[in-house]
Amino acid sequence: FGTVYGMILAFQAIVMSGGNANPVLLAGGIGTALTTTFWGLVVAIPALAAYAILRNRVDELTTDAAITVERLLGPFRPSPSTSGAAARRAVGAVSPAPVSASPTPRSPESATE
Repeated sequence: FGTVYGMILAFQAIVMSGGNANPVLLAGGIGTALTTTFWGLVVAIPALAAYAILRNRVDELTTDAAITVERLLGPFRPSPSTSGAAARRAVGAVSPAPVSASPTPRSPESATE
């Protein structure tokens, strides 16, 4: 805001002098613009550095929390090798015999029984 105000003062000095720029009047407005820009940078640069440090710390804490949750909940999740059909075969369950694709011929005696 102050930078714009300083430039307004500089341009008003040109207008007041009738187009002939008085260096002393211009210097006042330009000085105001530069001073406010300087103080804006004095505040902004450390604030940006502090934000980056804080953001990195939040990322570290988030990663640590995710790792801790995985470590705590990991034992409660079934592993792919112990779920479903693999688990039944692993404990010795008998799997069904494979079915033939072509039908077996029947004898005439078994058809009447």
